[in-house]
Amino acid sequence: MAAHEGGHLPFEADVSAHVQKHENCITVAVNNTLFNHSIPQGEVIFNTNDTERSFFITFMCKKKHFYFIRYPRDYLANTYTFDFFNYAGIHRTVHLILQPATNIRDLTVHTTKLVRVGEDLGHGLGKKIKISELLNNVIFFNFSSALLEFEIDMELGSQTASRPLQCLVVLQDEDAQTKAATQVDAVQTTCKGKLEVRAAKLWWPIGSRPQPGYRHTVRVGLYDQNLTLVDSYDLKFGIRTVTWDNDGLFVNQEPFYLKGIGRHEDSDVIQ
Repeated sequence: MAAHEGGHLPFEADVSAHVQKHENCITVAVNNTLFNHSIPQGEVIFNTNDTERSFFITFMCKKKHFYFIRYPRDYLANTYTFDFFNYAGIHRTVHLILQPATNIRDLTVHTTKLVRVGEDLGHGLGKKIKISELLNNVIFFNFSSALLEFEIDMELGSQTASRPLQCLVVLQDEDAQTKAATQVDAVQTTCKGKLEVRAAKLWWPIGSRPQPGYRHTVRVGLYDQNLTLVDSYDLKFGIRTVTWDNDGLFVNQEPFYLKGIGRHEDSDVIQ
């Protein structure tokens, strides 16, 4: 039904034409053979007569000669030069998704502007600035704000291709509280817009804040002209900016020191 080359990235296949009314079985096969055009790179070589090995064992003062063969003669082997085992497998859940004829194909969100003022300012120290002082009580505010730009790609069914559609976009925090919302009209197969988030709680890498990896949920509802929900799409999203220049790498406008690389998919520290 489909094929995909390259690991560590999601992909999908349309199985609509192959699904039967009775019980179905979907098989996903993984092959980790490496070639000079794959990532990582490797080479397949053909071995002929190097499988036979011999060794001697001294037993009760007698030296005996033994032979063994590692593999059958004339076999293929995959060689590579990197320093880790080329393991392979399915590390994420395989989902079977039932979609309406008119559906949301993809959602992209970017943090395009970030203004940090208040309690979120300060590298790992939780510093706050005084905004006002009344009756010896110090009041702290978080005036940090973020501007998010989103783009929603849709697939239109024949019955809704010529009808107006609207996208309702809502940003919720981890407590399911709404932090920002907007509604935009679809232009052909796309909805584009912006969300302004006040008192934004930012995503931080591990080691830079007491609560790293904070993520919001961007929820999109696609509605027709009768305000009937046609499809919905949720995306976990961390409000953050990543920039770099000749002086280094910056996360949310703060210098960030990379403390390690090479974490694999089964690492429990990946956020």
